[in-house]
Formats: sequence, structure tokens, C-alpha cells
Amino acid sequence: MPLWEFKKGSSMEQEKSSIDRLADHIKQYIQTRIDLFELQVKQRLTSLLSGLLLSSMFWIFFLSFLLFINLGLAFFLSDYFKSNAIGFSLVAGFYFVCWLKIKLFRNFYKRMISNFLIKEVFKDDQD
Repeated sequence: MPLWEFKKGSSMEQEKSSIDRLADHIKQYIQTRIDLFELQVKQRLTSLLSGLLLSSMFWIFFLSFLLFINLGLAFFLSDYFKSNAIGFSLVAGFYFVCWLKIKLFRNFYKRMISNFLIKEVFKDDQD
């Protein structure tokens, strides 16, 4: 006599309800994992955007400060050398040397900045 003949209708219904409950739990688990992933993406995105905004504000103020320091330095050197052309040319020459250094070593700087950004994006948020 086969085993399926010993099972009554109520036992089959219990197995079916168990399978339905298992399927519901799996659906809930998948939905919870999707929700968790969405929240993690939102957290990283807001962290990245807030860091970008803060960095932008920092750089705006720093560059404004740098602009006025350079103008002051150019006028100081102009007074020292008694020539506006020499004072402003020295400051411009300094920036030309900086630009040339960046231009010559751009691959190194590009790799360094890329590595920094990758570490920032994929770092564990332990703080």
C-alpha cells in the first residue's frame, strides 16, 4: 500500500498551509532585504552628498581666502620691487610652476584622488 493513501485530507491541508506560510516568510524576507538595501543606498548617498556640500563650502571659503592673500602678496611684491608688473608676475609665475607640476604628474595625482574617492565611497560607516 503506497504512503499517499495513509494521508488524510486534513494532513494535506496542513502541509499546504505550511508551504504557504513558508512562501510568505520568504517573500517577507526578500522584501525586508530589498528595503534594507534601499536604506543603505540612501544612507551612503546622503553621506556622500553632505560630504560633497561641506567640502564645496570649505573650498569656496578657502579659495576666497587664497585669492585675497595672493592679491595682498602681489601688491606687497609690487611695492617691494617698485613695479606692479614684477609683483604680479612673480605670483603668476608661482602658479605657473604649480600648474606645470600638476600637468607633469597628472597620472600620479589622478590615481591618488581616485583611490581616495574609492575609499570614501566604500568605507564602513563606523562613526
